Amino acid sequence: MALAAQSYFRSDPPNPALQGTAAYGHNAPGAFETALPWYIFELVFLLVVLRPWSRTRTPKRFGIAIPALGLWFGMLLFGAMHQGGVYYAHALWIFGAWLGCMITLVYELVLGNKAEGEGAEAPPP
Repeated sequence: MALAAQSYFRSDPPNPALQGTAAYGHNAPGAFETALPWYIFELVFLLVVLRPWSRTRTPKRFGIAIPALGLWFGMLLFGAMHQGGVYYAHALWIFGAWLGCMITLVYELVLGNKAEGEGAEAPPP
């Protein structure tokens, strides 16, 4: 994701000649340097909360990540009105992470229970 933000930054470098509303939709000076620590923080947050290396996926982990990512994405949308491509790449990264968590949660709730029930034997009467 950082590479996508960097490519947006290179394709639309800051232009100090653009003032006022003419600067809307263009990257601000230091946009990439500001976004990079946020990418790292968000990735660490997802790794700590979701623990992808763990074999057990509990809905509680997604119950933490989904609202947090949803709120963060909502706040990013408020600020995205006049921002450049780096900011949009950041918002898309958060939306993709949120969507991935939603899909995984639905998969775990629907198909995870079926997979557990198939291998188990019926309890004795």
